[in-house]
Amino acid sequence: MVGLAALATGWQLPHARPLARVTALVVRASARGRGAGRRLMARAEQLAREAGCEGVELTSGLGPDREAAHRLYEALGYRRTSYRFCHRLDLDRPPTRGDVIGAAAIEEIDGAEP
Repeated sequence: MVGLAALATGWQLPHARPLARVTALVVRASARGRGAGRRLMARAEQLAREAGCEGVELTSGLGPDREAAHRLYEALGYRRTSYRFCHRLDLDRPPTRGDVIGAAAIEEIDGAEP
């Protein structure tokens, strides 16, 4: 195998349609720079289009070893739109499936107008 791409779709606020997320893009080191990543991303975009998604997003690490991948994403028309923050949780139970496990909303904050 030369490489693989994994894609997930789901609804996110404030998007009116589902959004696709590339959750993995891996290309064998010996195949990098020869179009495999470009072909995998084209297929991911095609699948997202067929699923009715309004766009495709992905996250990528910040290390210098990711610079070539970042150049690829930018060449394909992707742009940096946000920062990603992560906080590890100490859990004492086994993991659950990757489904939505809950949501919360607040209607007011002390001292602020709703």
